[in-house]
Amino acid sequence: MVLLESINPDVVTKVENLLPGTITIQVKDSVTSTNTVLKEYASKGLSNYILVAKEQTGGRGRYNRSYFSPNGTGIYFSLLLDFNKDLSLLPLITPLCGVAVCEALEKFDLDADIKWVNDVIYNDKKVCGILVETIMKETPAVIIGIGINLYKPKDGFPKDIPNAGYLLEYEKDNFDVDLLNEVLSNLLYYYNNIEKKGFVQYYKDHCITLNKDIQLVDQDGNTKNCKAISLTDNLELVVDNKDNSIQTIRTGEASILY
Repeated sequence: MVLLESINPDVVTKVENLLPGTITIQVKDSVTSTNTVLKEYASKGLSNYILVAKEQTGGRGRYNRSYFSPNGTGIYFSLLLDFNKDLSLLPLITPLCGVAVCEALEKFDLDADIKWVNDVIYNDKKVCGILVETIMKETPAVIIGIGINLYKPKDGFPKDIPNAGYLLEYEKDNFDVDLLNEVLSNLLYYYNNIEKKGFVQYYKDHCITLNKDIQLVDQDGNTKNCKAISLTDNLELVVDNKDNSIQTIRTGEASILY
């Protein structure tokens, strides 16, 4: 893969135009987790930082699950950004990232969808994971972690992640850098304008969870079966509990029951 011998100057220029002040973009061969490293940087007072890695040896997903991140087959990166907006907008960061990735993929004729709340789906498989972590301090900050599976790993995916997928069968010159460029451009634009909610309709149009019977798992691991019927303008999931009650879900995980 080309990525990360150096970052394309176009990527740097776009990022600098979209972020106020000084921005640092660091590329590393291997890290435990880009989110974990940026959390350490944040504790030292750093901000406006983007870390890109060829490999994660301890990649993390939601609910502290591991995220398979082998060398040479994906893009793994995190952003450490100050958040100077209304804190009620924080839950929108995860879905805006899903839209940023899907719109970027469209530039390469790859049509992806979103499974509520944070999975990007291509060819019925998960090709991208998103983990957003909040750091509450005088000026709140967020760490946005994104992992995109570009190619099939040499030995395939572990058996415990049967729904994992990838984008391309064969390596394509500069695809990694070009895709990173597009994702960062989209993400930072929506992040800077989050209060306008310009990504909400796209998310609704591409959310495959809607009108499906689902199993919903909350943060405590409790499960229930229900039907996803709509999304609010804050992209909360509205479900029919099948007992004549309607409920709005702000966080959790939904599995589609086929």
